Amino acid sequence: MFLLAAKECGVKPELFDDSLDACRGAKAAGMHAIGVYDPYFDVSEVEMRKLCDRYIHSFTELVEA
Repeated sequence: MFLLAAKECGVKPELFDDSLDACRGAKAAGMHAIGVYDPYFDVSEVEMRKLCDRYIHSFTELVEA
C-alpha cells in the first residue's frame, strides 16, 4: 500500500510515523522510515530506534540537521 501510494504521488517512498506497526510495514516494503515520538507510543521507543532509519522527537530536528 505504501509503495503504491508513493508511486501514484510521484514521490520517494518514505514514511514518517509514530506507530511501530506502520514503520514495520514501511520497512518490510523496502521504504525509508522515520520514527516520530508520541507519548502514547512511548513504550515502543527503543524498538522504533532499532527498526527505523532515524527517530525524532520533533520535526524541527529535520530542519536543524
